Amino acid sequence: MNEPKEQVQTTESISQRLEKYDRIKRMVNWVGGGLVALTALMTTDILKDQNLFMKLIITGIVLSGVLAGHTRQMSDWGETQLRRELAKDKELSDSDAVPPPYQKYLSQILRYWKWALWCTVVTGLVFLLGVWWVELSSLWAVIARRLCE
Repeated sequence: MNEPKEQVQTTESISQRLEKYDRIKRMVNWVGGGLVALTALMTTDILKDQNLFMKLIITGIVLSGVLAGHTRQMSDWGETQLRRELAKDKELSDSDAVPPPYQKYLSQILRYWKWALWCTVVTGLVFLLGVWWVELSSLWAVIARRLCE
């Protein structure tokens, strides 16, 4: 039988959470750089006759960029909230556990981050498929011709 999962309170300290937010922001920058590189490849003539692939890739780049940007913004906001809480509550130190109101925020950020990565990988695969589409279709035509002989 499926039993409900028990809610576990985090014992993560505020400084550890702030480090995670910082790490997420750095990773978003790297993925953003990859999206810029993919966008630069789109300006070449590699996919000049592949309109469907171009549209799919542009859509993927925009979606990935929006998700990565939202992840970055949420990380910045989560960090800001914790820093404000530290400044406001003088009894709270960065070695204390993350206060309950801020514990769920990281899981939301990671959900958007996973979607951004997934969308980026799919976009890259569509790009590769578009690049090789002409070659693969020519290969299948040759194979089909030889099978029919």
